[in-house]
Amino acid sequence: MATLQLHIPRNSRSLGASETLHGHCVFGSLSVNLDRFLHRGDIATIWHGQTGEVLHPREVVVKMFYGEDGKRTMDHEADMYDNHLSTVQGTIVPELYGTFEAEPTPDKPNFRGCLVMEYCGTSPGQNIQSLPKAAKDELFRLASVLHDMEVHHGNLTGSSVVSRGHAFRIVGFSHASSRHKCPRPRAESPPQGSIEPALSHFSCAELFHLATSMNFWCKSFVTIYGKTFPDNALPSTEEMRKLYIECHFDGDEHEYNEFQDAQRRVAKLWAQVNMTPKVFL
Repeated sequence: MATLQLHIPRNSRSLGASETLHGHCVFGSLSVNLDRFLHRGDIATIWHGQTGEVLHPREVVVKMFYGEDGKRTMDHEADMYDNHLSTVQGTIVPELYGTFEAEPTPDKPNFRGCLVMEYCGTSPGQNIQSLPKAAKDELFRLASVLHDMEVHHGNLTGSSVVSRGHAFRIVGFSHASSRHKCPRPRAESPPQGSIEPALSHFSCAELFHLATSMNFWCKSFVTIYGKTFPDNALPSTEEMRKLYIECHFDGDEHEYNEFQDAQRRVAKLWAQVNMTPKVFL
């Protein structure tokens, strides 16, 4: 049984100056100095901290749970990390260092325990749509891998993503499920910048809403000679010429060239009789 010693800032104590918890940890016993409050929810608070190791201190996140609902949520999230996300810890999701339970006491009746995990940076939140193109591609890929592993996050938004430099991690698996059969067309997922598909065609609501929250696809488009293009990727002059040939001459460039020659001859005849031709098609 591992031991966690939590040291809590003096001006932020909802608990004592320090708390001792017991549970499971990849490092054995652990000491963490909490130094920065990150987030408060209905059943949990999230802190940034540093481990007390002298040689190799680590930045960690401590997610503290309260009440019976908090205890159930903590157990569920720990189960997701241990049994369904173990192969992608440290690459797609943070590493879970330990799960610790607290014994309720008269002065702290609601504190139930905490998860200690790798600190992976800050969240873009609603600014997720402003991420660089490569970052959006990577984030969509990571989320797709989770779905291929049958993990459905349950609340996949910009607030469920953190990054440090160019490394992204998906966090917050308290609403996740582990038997997701993703219905999206894997081999045909529209790439970034292409025309936004209908949800009924893409099928997976979670990945669809993640993509639209990032402005991953283009909502407006233009149809030219029967072909549809995103308004940010219109064809060049040469591509337009080829589309015209495809549309009016079934792609036969020789027939198109003969048509162009005929147009020029007619225009020359009109010029000889000093008349202005009407529109040639």
